[in-house]
This record gives sequence, structure tokens and C-alpha cells, in this order.
Amino acid sequence: MINSNPEVAHTVQQLIEFIGTFAFAISGIRMAAAKHFDWFGGFVCGFAVAIGGGTIRDVMLGATPFWMTSSIYVVCTVFALLVVILFAKSLNRMENAWLVFDTFGLALFTIAGLQKTLLYEHSFWVAIIMGCIRERPVALSAMYS
Repeated sequence: MINSNPEVAHTVQQLIEFIGTFAFAISGIRMAAAKHFDWFGGFVCGFAVAIGGGTIRDVMLGATPFWMTSSIYVVCTVFALLVVILFAKSLNRMENAWLVFDTFGLALFTIAGLQKTLLYEHSFWVAIIMGCIRERPVALSAMYS
């Protein structure tokens, strides 16, 4: 089991959170682009979507939210913004591209939530609940209206 080596578990946890942050950031930035936000608005929406659910999870576990321990998550969101800007035409051709990245982010953060909860030695049912916690910021819910 991955929990037997704390270093490996921590590295895998960070990798999953980084990739999940990137995927969710792209999802939020694509939504902001669809609403004709400027680049800064896209960054803010991307960052809010990227860190929202993990922040709620970490606060509920009594941990410092993952993005507050390293600036790499802000850098990751900036990188996601650049990817969306540089590959806008390719992403526009992909129907529902935001959905692909949102789904990818959900899968990765579910795994991260499960792992982190188990690392904090909570029971399996708490881990399942923490793996399912998601935040839907007002900006994302606006795209469904």
C-alpha cells in the first residue's frame, strides 16, 4: 500500500494535486473565456476552480490548504492560462473542452481526497466523503444558467 512509505505517498499526493490543479484551472479559464472575461478574470476563475474543493477538504481535515504550502499552484494556474491562450483555437475546436478538463480534475482530486484523508488516519467512510467534496464557485454555476 502507498501509505507504507510516507515520502512516496507525499510525492504522489503532490503530483496528483498539481495535475488536478492544472486540469481544473483549464476548466475554469475556459469557462471564463466563454463569458468573455479578460486574462486576469480568467486567472481568478481558474484559480478559484482549481483550489476550491481541495481547500474545503483540507480545512475540514484540519490541514493547511495545499496551495498555501507552495506557490507552485499559482504558477500552475498561470501555466494553464498560457496553455489556454496559446492553444485557444485548438481548444475551441474541441466541443465541450472544458468538460474534459473538469472531468479529469474531478478524478484526480477524488484520488487526492481519498489519499490525504487516509494519511490523516480517518476511517474509510470519511475518506469516501472527502474524496467526493467539490466546490462549484458562482462563476461555474453561471455557465449553466
